[in-house]
Amino acid sequence: MRRVDAVYLFDERAAIAEYDGYLSRQDAEAQAHAYMDVVFSRQNAPRIVCGGFTLRPYQLEAQEAILASLERAEHPVAALATGAGKSLIIAALCASLEGRILVVTHRKKLLAQNSQTLAQYLGMSEEVGVYSAGLQQRDTKQRVIFGGVQSIYKRMDELQQAGNFAYVLVDECHLCPAPSETMSMYFYVFAGLRVARRVGFSATPSRMGVSVWGDEDKWFTHCVYNAGIAQLTPEYLAPLVGVLSAQDVDLSAVRVQAGEFVQRDASQAMSEERVARAAVAEMCELATHRKKWAVFCCDIAHTRLIGDLLKDIGIPCGVLVSDQDCAGNDTALA
Repeated sequence: MRRVDAVYLFDERAAIAEYDGYLSRQDAEAQAHAYMDVVFSRQNAPRIVCGGFTLRPYQLEAQEAILASLERAEHPVAALATGAGKSLIIAALCASLEGRILVVTHRKKLLAQNSQTLAQYLGMSEEVGVYSAGLQQRDTKQRVIFGGVQSIYKRMDELQQAGNFAYVLVDECHLCPAPSETMSMYFYVFAGLRVARRVGFSATPSRMGVSVWGDEDKWFTHCVYNAGIAQLTPEYLAPLVGVLSAQDVDLSAVRVQAGEFVQRDASQAMSEERVARAAVAEMCELATHRKKWAVFCCDIAHTRLIGDLLKDIGIPCGVLVSDQDCAGNDTALA
């Protein structure tokens, strides 16, 4: 770590501790020193270099756990926190496994990211193909095919004309409905891959207390590796820091259903002019030393409101919403 980066990180941690923990400056700096000791103690952790990439220790552990599970004829799941580098683990698996491989996901961005990572990892793009209407590619002959589930679920015979897939890797596998839901797109994909071993990846493999692996009504048999946020922080992921807002928000009219705020009610409360303007002013203050930042809002209307308020005070920003076409969202992300 460069000295200038270390100094900035120390100052940032001390400021957060002082602000969020109501600590004296001396106590805040002591807490920041303890944090930096952890960071520096793990700077020299071993790394494994493969295919021009450097695998982190936990990425190698995940790969080895999955390979061992496949040797036992299982259908494993790896639970990896957002930011853990699933794309690189998928690339390492594709390089290690023999036979044809289908990598399935539901998002165009993940398809492009994962396929590009593997092509770079292997150093040869001719082994990697993409089948996605959204990306305007319909490759079928390569050893590894990255497919959008919406594009491939009725094309399994076409995709296997060059040979049956030995493995199917599913990114964000928590979106796979149970096998009993025989009209789902994933059911058609898996039904067309009767001999293929299934491998799932997800940051949230359990939803509402129900896991995606286990009994007979699951596509996956075991969770063989788990790298959560706590395990990867602070040496690989930036710490999550809660900041008490200076602006009180009246949530008395916001209803709660199934343990969650009703989205429409929350949007109305957070879109009140006084609240929205105060929130924008506070986020600008907190992000003074940041080059880029992301703001997560309640819904589409709230997102557009916050975007407009930021632009009004001279902060350029893109707005990423579900009712905007792909080209518009791509532009916002550029």
